[in-house]
Amino acid sequence: MLVQLRPFISASEDVYFPSIHNVLMQRLTDERLRDVAIQNRKEWKRLISGWGFGRFRTAGGKTYGRYDLFDLAMKAEIFHHDLDKEREYESLPPLYRAFAKAALYDIAFSTIAIIFNHAAVITAALEQKALKDIA
Repeated sequence: MLVQLRPFISASEDVYFPSIHNVLMQRLTDERLRDVAIQNRKEWKRLISGWGFGRFRTAGGKTYGRYDLFDLAMKAEIFHHDLDKEREYESLPPLYRAFAKAALYDIAFSTIAIIFNHAAVITAALEQKALKDIA
């Protein structure tokens, strides 16, 4: 699941959620669907900003928010391609690693819901021919 999710949350990918949202907003002509898309973007921003989740400071003075912990866990625990992130993750106190794993799955499941909602908007817009500049 996380492998399939990664392109939607990685800014370097073509299907990064904010990029898709921006293109959709440029072309969407139906106001009701626009409102739903705007709400999806608000949910994305809330999720990424770490709303409802405190910030943690390590003994070394580094501060981690919810998305920071999510990103660290993704790169250190799931994909294992960043040795610096793996070392950083392992240096965290056990409680912070537990919060990182909780953030990982919470953000992943919430992101999937947002992406599915956005896909429904795109599908409806295509069915209703509510996208300009689309042949």
